[in-house]
Amino acid sequence: MSSVETDNPILKAAYGKSIFEAAAENPIPDNAWEFHIRKNLNDAAYNSLKYVPVCCCTPVCAKCNNPKYMWTRK
Repeated sequence: MSSVETDNPILKAAYGKSIFEAAAENPIPDNAWEFHIRKNLNDAAYNSLKYVPVCCCTPVCAKCNNPKYMWTRK
């Protein structure tokens, strides 16, 4: 979904990609220690949240090559 949470193609074209869409193709890196520890422990955060890449560029780039990662609801 775009940054305005709509399926309207005109609004999507006007606002561009969301911070999540721009970074979506990046895999979770091996040095993401918090994710890997929680995954190995099978703890509540790993089971109820997802770890997603986020583009921190302003304005949001078309494809982010250096994303940050954050926990969001599944």
